[in-house]
Amino acid sequence: MREPAKRFVQRHGAWACRRLHAGGLTMEVLDWRALPAFDADLLAPSMPDDVASLVTRIRSADAVLIATPKYNFSVPGMLKNTLDWVSRAEDQPFRRKPVAILSAATGPLGGARVQYELRKILLFLDALVLTKPEIFIGRAFSKFDPQGRCTDATTRDFVTAQMTAFQQWCIETRAIKVGAGAERPVWK
Repeated sequence: MREPAKRFVQRHGAWACRRLHAGGLTMEVLDWRALPAFDADLLAPSMPDDVASLVTRIRSADAVLIATPKYNFSVPGMLKNTLDWVSRAEDQPFRRKPVAILSAATGPLGGARVQYELRKILLFLDALVLTKPEIFIGRAFSKFDPQGRCTDATTRDFVTAQMTAFQQWCIETRAIKVGAGAERPVWK
């Protein structure tokens, strides 16, 4: 029997986070359930407190890893809601922020479609999305044990490669940010 999607993704996202931690990075997990449905009328007076807190957390993070399932060939509604709220923030917190995407799904494609949809949204937010390696964990229910440990060597290798690339991406994008303030012509 397949487990509920929420627990499924939490376990696999946590596994990826441990891989990040092994590389010297730390992770803070976001629970989006406290966010209200996006409503411009709520935004009119000011950003809701839970949203403002999220924006601050993203802005202060060195990088963002999005671990998500896919629903109906696309982005889960609550993730899209979260990104819609963040998109309305002044001084966009995703601007020039390194981002990696990891998806795990019960189907054979491993959430490929959600990643392509997310990349379009993150492009609008000016995020610096890691392009390769892409990680789509298909039939994920067969690759993890009940304790959340990955039992599939190929999946472990793929995720390890992505986390290593993500760590390097964070270093490279930090160098881009440092150089961005310098006054120099783009074309010679």
